[in-house]
Amino acid sequence: MYAWEAIQTSLDYIETHLGDPLSIEELARVAGLSPFYFQRLFGRLVKKPLFEYLKLRRLAKASSLLTNKSCRITDVAMICGFKDQANFSKVFKSTYGVTAGEYRQHPYILNHFIKPDLKLNFINIDENEMLVSDGMLLEIKRVHLEQERFFTGLTGEILIDELTRGQNTGIASAGLLWDRFHAEKVNIPNLINGGNEFGVLYKGNSRTGYCMYLAGAEAYGYGTMPPYVTWRLVPGDYIVCCFEAEDFEQLVGSAIYKASLFLDRWMVEHQYKPGDFAAEIYYDVEPSGRYMEHWRPLITKQKQEII
Repeated sequence: MYAWEAIQTSLDYIETHLGDPLSIEELARVAGLSPFYFQRLFGRLVKKPLFEYLKLRRLAKASSLLTNKSCRITDVAMICGFKDQANFSKVFKSTYGVTAGEYRQHPYILNHFIKPDLKLNFINIDENEMLVSDGMLLEIKRVHLEQERFFTGLTGEILIDELTRGQNTGIASAGLLWDRFHAEKVNIPNLINGGNEFGVLYKGNSRTGYCMYLAGAEAYGYGTMPPYVTWRLVPGDYIVCCFEAEDFEQLVGSAIYKASLFLDRWMVEHQYKPGDFAAEIYYDVEPSGRYMEHWRPLITKQKQEII
């Protein structure tokens, strides 16, 4: 067994025992390692100390339970392994910047520390092969876009550190932008009825330490007025990471992070030169939707642009 496989075994075990009082000794036994080497490898591969990781994954589970208002905050704290509500509330506020009660009343999209799938750091696949990652199917393919596509929506400047998805926590600025887009979508001109929703990360005219993000949907062409803008996806060659997930929440959370992480490494190892933006296209964007594509351009001569 590789070292990463031993740690992955412990990560899978943790996820099904978040409410239990887990110890280093128990998890080392699950991984088949001594406590010393378990802690050493865990920190190296997961990039977090064990008990910090446990806290963050328990909070991620708690945030999901908090959306069910029939479950008391005290019960959520107990289910997720916190010793009492006071401790839970303090940790929740320090991690996400809002109290558990505030989040329950206004369930923002949060950035969580994503449970790693360590195989994505070590296993490679060829184009058109499939890989299973925590219940999601991942496939890499090359796409040649014959005709330009247009996507209209709202843009905002976002801290680059915030977009290290799976590492940082707090209210997701991109999520707030999506909330605003969905609230205004019915009034945005030129959108294609039932068109794919689209998010894109690019440098644009953002400040140092920031990047620009557009949240939008497919449109017939230009024809937009401020505050809305249009992104033109030009014909050319792209590498696309396709994800099928069991629920839409996975797509807007762990799938984006994992697709970006995996595709970064995949393109380097296959000696592809990526372009200067990353886009995600969502299919069947109703709550039952389960498919997204993460696009990276292979050419930079043709200009991708905000219109």
